[in-house]
Amino acid sequence: MNFKTLFEDTGHKVKFIDKKNGKIKSSPLGISWTTFFFGMLAPLFRGDLLGAFGVFCVLVAAGYAASPIATLVIQIVVAIFYNYIYVSRLLAKGYELYNANDAELVKKHGYNVNSDEN
Repeated sequence: MNFKTLFEDTGHKVKFIDKKNGKIKSSPLGISWTTFFFGMLAPLFRGDLLGAFGVFCVLVAAGYAASPIATLVIQIVVAIFYNYIYVSRLLAKGYELYNANDAELVKKHGYNVNSDEN
């Protein structure tokens, strides 16, 4: 993960395609503001049940933290790492980037992309 690009390209989504069944998914890069504000609803709307369960567990554990500031810090950490984990799992499942522009943007953000184009 490249922390320098965390706030760059805000709002830009990259597309992924599963060549086997033609399924297309998209994801923003960087910090997940929707996860920060809406918690596990963001992964649920993306169809990411594992991510929703993980976010739910972390935020419930954060709710038991002794301090509201500690809870806020944990919520910020979840928002920072959720998109990175989601994109990494899409790539591990065999999804490919939709075009070369998306591939360059994903590489810039520090993801390990095995490109057959080069």
